[in-house]
Amino acid sequence: MNSEIDTTREYLKIFTDLAKLMRNFQHEAPFCEGLTFGQFTILDHVIQNKHLELSKLHGLLGVEKSTTTRLIQPLVDQNFVEKVKSADDSRILYLEITDEGKEIHDNAWRCLSSFFHNSFESIAPGKQHEITSGLKLFISRFDECCGGSC
Repeated sequence: MNSEIDTTREYLKIFTDLAKLMRNFQHEAPFCEGLTFGQFTILDHVIQNKHLELSKLHGLLGVEKSTTTRLIQPLVDQNFVEKVKSADDSRILYLEITDEGKEIHDNAWRCLSSFFHNSFESIAPGKQHEITSGLKLFISRFDECCGGSC
């Protein structure tokens, strides 16, 4: 029984430490190129999807609609993305990347790449793979336990 309690405490410590780490990526402070991590993530989703339906972005980010709207507006104001109405249904809005948005995304991507490289630099390459594989498995299993809503 004591072993089970110790294991549970270890899991709780890991979750607590991960939560603290993830809060750093959710702050409103600029991370790279004057973008917050959330704004960079939006630009990245828009670039990957070319013509991203705004209503799908909430699920991709895992945030409420109002949070998505708040995160998008500075990107629109800075001309990094444009909101475009659907030709078929004017109630549907799409996000499209602008040339300025592509440029800032590319610059932020280099900054983020450097950050991750520096973070993993002191970890042996084989261990890096173990860590990333383990984290992917961890996320997958907990997502399954939450019924896909985590």
